[in-house]
Amino acid sequence: MTIETLLAEHSRLSGKIADASVDAATARRSGYPVAAAHCQRCIRALEIELAGITAAIDTIRSREAQEFAEEKRRIRHGELIALCRAAKEKAETSVLELDRARAEQIQAENKAEAAKGAVGRHRDNLLSPSDYPTSAELEQERELGTALEAELEKALAGLRAAKEHTVAMQHVALRAQREFEALAVQEANLRPAESQIPGRVTLSRNADGVFSIS
Repeated sequence: MTIETLLAEHSRLSGKIADASVDAATARRSGYPVAAAHCQRCIRALEIELAGITAAIDTIRSREAQEFAEEKRRIRHGELIALCRAAKEKAETSVLELDRARAEQIQAENKAEAAKGAVGRHRDNLLSPSDYPTSAELEQERELGTALEAELEKALAGLRAAKEHTVAMQHVALRAQREFEALAVQEANLRPAESQIPGRVTLSRNADGVFSIS
């Protein structure tokens, strides 16, 4: 039977019970106890039949609610899979960008150290009065010192920028990883029962920067 048929039958039986109750009351008031008892037996039979119809309706509605919930879960799970793939790619990309930022910072540190060394060597090897340097040689020495100081300042500025970029990329990578992990946990919790991951879902990254959940 369909839910519509069952509801119609439920309404019909409820009406018959109401009618039988009226008949029983009328029979009692009119002094016909046998007729009243017969009406009561009819009511009990109808109530038993109505209880079966009610149980069937409840079963169908429960099944429909479960099917609706499962369809809703399936749709949301599909959405989360797409979101997880995008978030995983974003997290992996951010890690690669962080690795590049760290490499650039190392290069900037090496460049700054080299510039410091050049300035230090220049200061340690200035012309001495005992060398009787000419004015042209002194001017050349000053120009070289100025150029080396400028290179050092430029290298230090580059190092500061590289460090700031590394810190910024660390925040970007951490945020991307947390977003992916949050989505991954939601996705795992919505998987069909046979494939759900027990316990807490954790995020890990291998040596190549590829993320996975376990």
